[in-house]
Amino acid sequence: MGASEHIKMALKAKGLTQKILAEKLGKPVQTVYNTINRDGMTYTQVERYAEAIGCEVVFRDKETSEIY
Repeated sequence: MGASEHIKMALKAKGLTQKILAEKLGKPVQTVYNTINRDGMTYTQVERYAEAIGCEVVFRDKETSEIY
């Protein structure tokens, strides 16, 4: 599952729309929509979008569950 799908799931879980996300990011709705739906986001974009939604990006070791 790509970052875009995680963002969509987080938006849905928090009752937010892409329009609200665009407002929080100060970007046009179409830009946010295109960025999310192309599923080729940069790490920086993922971090910004996650922060605006109220989430964080985490690297977790699959064996030890340690967070890096």
